[in-house]
Amino acid sequence: MSRPIRWLAVIVLTLTLAATGAWFGGRAWLSRSVAQYAGEVMLAGLDAPIEITFDARGVPHVWAETDRDLRFAMGWLHASERLFQMELTRRMARGELSELFGDVALELDTEQRRLGFAWQVAHETATLPEKERVTLGQYVDGINAWMQQAPLLPPEFVLLGTTPRPWTVEDVLVVGFYQTWYSLSLMDRGADYRDLFATLGGDASRLAGAVQRWSPPTVPSPAPRLATASNSWVLGPARTRSGAALHASDPHLETSSAPGLWYALGLHSREGGDAVGVSGPGLPGIAMGHNSHVAWAFTVAPVDLVDDYWFTIDDAEGAAPQLQTLDGMESLTVRTDTILVKDAVPHVVRLLRAPMGPVMEVRGDSARVMRWVGFEKPSWSPAVAIGALSAVRDFPSFQRVVTSAGAFAVNWTYSDRTGNIGYQLGAPLPIRGPYDTFTPQSGTDRSAQWHGYHPLAESPHAFNPAVGWLVSTNNQIVSADWSYALPGYYDVARATRAFALLDTVRDATVEQSRRFQADMISGIALRWRALAVRGAEQLERADIAERLQRWDGNMRATDTTATLFAYWWERLPREFFEDELGAEWVRARALTIAALEDTTHAFTDDGRTLLRESREHLAARALEHALREPWQRPFGAMQTLTVRHPLAQVAVLDRWLKLTRGPMPLGGDDATLNASFTRFDTTTRSLAVTTGPSMRYLLDWADVDGFTMSRHLGQSGNPLSPHFDDFLAPHLAGEPWPMPITRERVLARAVTTLRLVPQP
Repeated sequence: MSRPIRWLAVIVLTLTLAATGAWFGGRAWLSRSVAQYAGEVMLAGLDAPIEITFDARGVPHVWAETDRDLRFAMGWLHASERLFQMELTRRMARGELSELFGDVALELDTEQRRLGFAWQVAHETATLPEKERVTLGQYVDGINAWMQQAPLLPPEFVLLGTTPRPWTVEDVLVVGFYQTWYSLSLMDRGADYRDLFATLGGDASRLAGAVQRWSPPTVPSPAPRLATASNSWVLGPARTRSGAALHASDPHLETSSAPGLWYALGLHSREGGDAVGVSGPGLPGIAMGHNSHVAWAFTVAPVDLVDDYWFTIDDAEGAAPQLQTLDGMESLTVRTDTILVKDAVPHVVRLLRAPMGPVMEVRGDSARVMRWVGFEKPSWSPAVAIGALSAVRDFPSFQRVVTSAGAFAVNWTYSDRTGNIGYQLGAPLPIRGPYDTFTPQSGTDRSAQWHGYHPLAESPHAFNPAVGWLVSTNNQIVSADWSYALPGYYDVARATRAFALLDTVRDATVEQSRRFQADMISGIALRWRALAVRGAEQLERADIAERLQRWDGNMRATDTTATLFAYWWERLPREFFEDELGAEWVRARALTIAALEDTTHAFTDDGRTLLRESREHLAARALEHALREPWQRPFGAMQTLTVRHPLAQVAVLDRWLKLTRGPMPLGGDDATLNASFTRFDTTTRSLAVTTGPSMRYLLDWADVDGFTMSRHLGQSGNPLSPHFDDFLAPHLAGEPWPMPITRERVLARAVTTLRLVPQP
C-alpha cells in the first residue's frame, strides 16, 4: 500500500471514529439534560423540604408543607420536563418564533403581534390583584430555579444555540391568555367561511348556522330526556352500579407532534389539600382532575365568539388614522413592533388597534376589525382561574371559577363525592341581534352590535338532570328552542353515537365507560351509509351495495369496507362544492353535513353539467372515484399516525435523536368516540392522523384511588428521557394508568424519590 493511500485510510478511519464518537458520545452528553428523578437538591427560598415521588412512568406526586412550596415545585417540574415546549408556547403567544427559526415564522409572528396578546397583558398586568401576583410568582420562581441549576438545558436549546431568558409572571399571563384563543381556534372556521360565503353568494351561510335537529344538544331542553354529545360524560348515582357518580373524559388535541400537551401530576399540601390530574406546562394548576371533593374536565366548545366588522378608515397610512363609527370618528392606536429574525435583519411591523379590537386588514379606505370576547375580559383571568380550580368544593364555586377564565371556550363537566353531576359552558356569550355572525358586518350597522353579555344564570348549564347523566364535547350545546341563538362550528355526528350508547345505561361501570371511549362505530357511517348504498345501486354495483349494507359502521383498523367508506366520504365534499369553488372546495369540507341535510338541495346540482343532480347522483360519483382508490387494503394501512418532534424536519437530527414515532395503523374517524381527525395525503392516497384523544380520564367516586388517567406520548418533552414516549403504545391500546390520591396508595406505586431541601 502506497504512503498516500495509507494516509487516506488513516484519515477516513479517524473521521469515522470521530463521527461515531460524536454520534454516541453526543447523545450521552445531551442526556445530562434529562430531568432528575431521585436524590436531593438544595435550593434557596423554600419554606421546608419538599418530597417528590415518581411512579414507573415518571408521574410525580409533590408532598409539601405549604402551598407556596407546592407551586414552586410545580414550576420546577414543568421546567425540568417541558422547558422547550414552554419556550415555544411563550414565543408563539408573544410573536417571537422568528428569533429562533428565521423568516419561515415571520408571517405567524406578525399575526400574533397584530392580535396583541403580549401587548394587552403588558397594559393590564398592573390590574392583577396582588394575591394572585404573589402566587403566580411562586410558580415562576420554581421554573427559574430549575433553569439556574440545570447541568445542561434540553437538547433543543443546545442544538439551536440559544438560552431562554428567565420567566416572569407576565409570561405566565401571556401563555394563559393565548391558550384561550388557542381553544377557540381549534374549531373556528371564521376565515374559511368569510371567503367561502363571499364566493358562494346568496344565503350560503345558512349552512353554517343550521341546527341539526337529529343531533342532540348537551343542555336539557323542556323535553323529559337529556340530549347528549360525546367524549366527556358524567353519570349520577342512579345510573351507576357503584351508586356513586362516575366521570369520564377524553379531550381531543393534536397527536401528531411531540411532546403532547398534558403533564400529569399529584399535588399535596398540608395547607391546601390534595389534587391529581393533568396540567398545561406554563400554567400553575390542575386543568383536569379532582381534589377528593369534586372532579372537573373539559372539551372544546366551538361557539362563535368572534365577529368581523368593516369600517371606513381615514388616513390609514398616516400618523393619526381614524375609523368612522356609529358615534363619529374614532382614533386608532398605532404601534410599531420590531420582530427579531434569525440570520436576517429585524422586521418592523406597523399595527393598528381600535377600541373594539385589532385591525386585521386594510383594503383601500376600508378596514376590517376583529371583535373577540377575550379582548373584553381581563387578560390575566385565564391563568388565575386555572390556578383556582383545585380549591373548588361545590357546583356554585365551580361555576364561578370556570366562568371567570376570560374567553376560555370549553364545555366543563363536573361531578362530586356526594353524587352531584353538572355541566357549565365556560365562555362568556355576547348578547347579539339576529344578524349573520359568520360574515363580516358593517361597523355602522346598529343592529349588528353587541349589547353586553348574558348573565351566568342564562348561560348554558345543567345540574343533576332528571335523566341522571350529562354528556358534552364539540356538539350543539343547546336546542333550536333555546331562548337565544348560539352560533358555532359544531361537530354534530359523534353526538348520535354517544347518545345511542349512554341512553340505555342503567348500571354503568368504569370498564363500560372505558369500552365506550374505545368505540369505533362512526356516527357519520351510521347516518350516511344508506346514501353510499344508493350511490352503489346507481352505479349498478350490487356487490358494493351489499357490502356497504352489511357493514356495521365500525372504523376498525382491520376493516376494508371502512377504507372504502373513508375514500367515499373524503371525495363527497368535492362533488358538492368544486363547481362553485374550484380548488378551494377543500375549505368547504366542514359544510358537507349541512349540505347533505339542506332541504333546499341548493348545493347538490353541479353547475358544470346539464343534468339536475340529486344527492344520490353525487354519492354515486364520489363512490365511483372511491372505487378507483386502493380501498381493498385494511383501514389501518390507509390511515396511520406518525408523531414527530419539531426538530425532526432536520433528517440527521431525526435519526440521531430518534425524534419520530410511527407510522402506526389507527382506526376511527372524526365521528367515532375513539376519534381520529385526519389530513388526506394526495400523493400516498392515505389519511394522516393529526388529532385524537390526548388523554383518557375515568373516575368512579366509590373508589377515589381507582382514578385512572392515560395520556398521549409521555411525561417528558426531552427525546432522550425514558419518559418521552412510554405512554404512547399503552394509550393507543386503551390501557388505563392508575392515579391514586391518598398517600399510602401513591407511595405503594412510587419507584423513586427526589427531595428539594432549603439551602442553609
